Amino acid sequence: MSSLFSKNSSFTLSSSSTISNGSNTSLNSSNFDIDPLKLLTSKLSKFRDQISQTLLSTPEGFSSLSAFIDDFCFFYGFNPSERARSFGYFSLYEFLKSDYMKGRVCFKINFNGELFLFPLADDNTRQIFNQILISYDERIQRNKRRANLGPFSKRRNFY
Repeated sequence: MSSLFSKNSSFTLSSSSTISNGSNTSLNSSNFDIDPLKLLTSKLSKFRDQISQTLLSTPEGFSSLSAFIDDFCFFYGFNPSERARSFGYFSLYEFLKSDYMKGRVCFKINFNGELFLFPLADDNTRQIFNQILISYDERIQRNKRRANLGPFSKRRNFY
């Protein structure tokens, strides 16, 4: 019984085309020339931007790492700790403290030893962050005025 492939025969995938939905997809090696480093860098950059956007969305900062993780999961639908581990970091905290996140996040530890996370705006996000701060300050002032007016401030006096 002869074998279909002998030891000396070689199998090569030549340039073949398949037509699917009107597009010509070639199986040449040029379609698979995706640089893994470039792909990893783009994913890491996107993750860094997502973290920065979440931090910038709360100008008063986050009172804990778990509060930040909760907000991040709400906004993006995945756990940032798991994503940081997939990039080779031991934890999300290690990723946030890395040189890659330098200039985007600030850590403060209060006298109780609690960790606070604050956003840092760079040149690209400074104007947006300033607008968020103005909006946040206006909202705080409005809430203070309402609290000072008392419980009957929304009622109109009809005599």
